[in-house]
Amino acid sequence: MFICHDAYSRRRLENLQALIGLDQYYPGGCRDGYFTLDIFWPSQPAHERMTIYDVAACFSSLEKISARLAITEQLASLFSRASSTEIQPLTYLALGRLAPKFEGIEFQIAEKMMVRVLAIVYGMTEQNVTLLFKGKGDLGTVAFELANDQRRATKSHLSIEEVFNELLKIAQEEGQGSQERKVKGLAELVKKLDPESA
Repeated sequence: MFICHDAYSRRRLENLQALIGLDQYYPGGCRDGYFTLDIFWPSQPAHERMTIYDVAACFSSLEKISARLAITEQLASLFSRASSTEIQPLTYLALGRLAPKFEGIEFQIAEKMMVRVLAIVYGMTEQNVTLLFKGKGDLGTVAFELANDQRRATKSHLSIEEVFNELLKIAQEEGQGSQERKVKGLAELVKKLDPESA
């Protein structure tokens, strides 16, 4: 079951349902102010697992598209290749989340912490990463360019489920020293990613 916090998100999933051709779809109802959608994904033959590179490449291409229908069709194509166990992490990553809002799971990584992460991953000072950030205006672009400049261009073979579970584990860190553990955990994950996925 997917939980949408507003009617717009609900309509987006309904559009995907129509394009992809789900086995069953039930509008559900309203739960604590959230719309619920019960979706039963069609059974699929064995296939290659979806990698984080597949997802990152799709999301990157969406940034170059302005037409809403074209965006929906490209997302539908990505979803149609996902297995039943990949659908939930793919849905939440597409929405920029790790869980429904009512669960209260937030990543809570500030820009300064991400600067530290990139400094660790690419062996730079935080000051130099900050300068690059100010020049580019986007930490994702900084990470992409640093990865291209310093390391491999090989596609990451990490699955979307592996990356999602690791991100969820990092987000759920609590207590004393949790911020440091988040920085360390995220740095270890980024080290395993290709430029597009980083």
